[in-house]
Amino acid sequence: MRGLLAVAAVCAALGGCAGTGRLFSYGVTQLADARVRLGEAEFQIYVHPSDPTLLIQRSLNQTGGGMGTIPEFEAAAGSFLAPVGCSPLATQLIAAGSYETTYRCPPGVDLIALVAAQRTDLREGAPLRR
Repeated sequence: MRGLLAVAAVCAALGGCAGTGRLFSYGVTQLADARVRLGEAEFQIYVHPSDPTLLIQRSLNQTGGGMGTIPEFEAAAGSFLAPVGCSPLATQLIAAGSYETTYRCPPGVDLIALVAAQRTDLREGAPLRR
């Protein structure tokens, strides 16, 4: 979260960054909705409150590795979504170290409601459940 606040401060000082408004639409000043581990990498996942999109960032405790690549952030999204049958569609960089992934869920799966009901466990790294 400190990284996001620093990005927001720099963007404000420079007259704005296109992705900053989108970042804040996820509620990035709050804790992430979920934590996902892929091998040694750990990611924070924010579920957009109204759009079928996820914001994915490396956890602050990660060292090295630079900004990461679209495939690794898309893999984190896929790992998060798979237990409930949802899948990532497209991933793009929206700000330094912040990637947005669109997703699709099968009929009857309300990802936003599932995350809301399981948020405490998801923040501890538990997998999403139906």
